[in-house]
This record gives sequence, structure tokens and C-alpha cells, in this order.
Amino acid sequence: MNNDPIYELELLGVFDARIPFKERIVLKATVRVDISSFAVAAGYRTSSQTAIPMRDHFMWLGNQILEAGDWLFLYTSTGNGSVNPIPNSNNKLYIGHWQREHTVFNSPLIVPLLFRLGGLIIEAAPNHLPDNSPLEQKTLPSR
Repeated sequence: MNNDPIYELELLGVFDARIPFKERIVLKATVRVDISSFAVAAGYRTSSQTAIPMRDHFMWLGNQILEAGDWLFLYTSTGNGSVNPIPNSNNKLYIGHWQREHTVFNSPLIVPLLFRLGGLIIEAAPNHLPDNSPLEQKTLPSR
């Protein structure tokens, strides 16, 4: 796994954990950054510097450019995103929602993880499968 440090975004942590519609992950851009290369997940802390991602707790941050000094509040609840100017500043506060029905960070052992994405493969359309593909067979091979 590539463990290059992430310098573009600062993960400030979870605020108002366990409080419905207030629980949020707070991120701050340290440089101009395209956040389409990033995702967050919830993970189980295994040591001070290690965590294991939880199943079905992953969210792509979306297609947006943040300027240095912009903030992103990612609420774990349902809701609609928005962009708001920060008073007395040239920066903005971006608000997103994970669309979870319940709070996520219900234990100190559940922590936010920030990922920089490095590659992508998209499933080939069925009409582009190679000849004699097992997917073209009517039954699955026996084990």
C-alpha cells in the first residue's frame, strides 16, 4: 500500500460525535486541491497510528476544487450540501452529507480515515467481454 503523507487536506477530526444531525468530520484545505481524488471512511482503531476500514463506511468527497483555507464539514446524517462564505475571509465552508440514518462515530475506537485515491478500473460492458468468458456460460463452473 502507498503510504505517502496527505498534505493537501488536514483531518481535524470528528466533532459532536454521537449527536444526530450534528456529528461531522472536519477537514481543512492546506493548498488548492481537487477533492475528487479523496475519500473518507470510518475505521476501527487498532493502535495510535493504525486503523482498519469498516465495511460499507466509505464515501467519495465529490468533484470540487477547494482553495487553501477552505473548510469541509462532512455530516454523517442525511441532508443537502451547500457552500457558504466565511465572514471576514475569502474562504468558503463546504458542507456535505454522508446520508447515514444513524451516527457513525459511536465509540472512541471508531475513527475517520482520509484516503487519496490513486487509480480506477470501471467494469467492462457485457458486450465487451472476451469470447469464451465464464460469464457467457449459463451455469457456473463446479468447485
